[in-house]
Amino acid sequence: GFSVEGNLKEELFRFGSYHDIHIMGLLRKDLENEKA
Repeated sequence: GFSVEGNLKEELFRFGSYHDIHIMGLLRKDLENEKA
């Protein structure tokens, strides 16, 4: 499945507060292994 590739702490200011952004990644080979 997906894995965490990075975290941006308090990167986005929205609705009056800061929010973290989580960057996720999925490799094609991992996706193909899950389908098999």
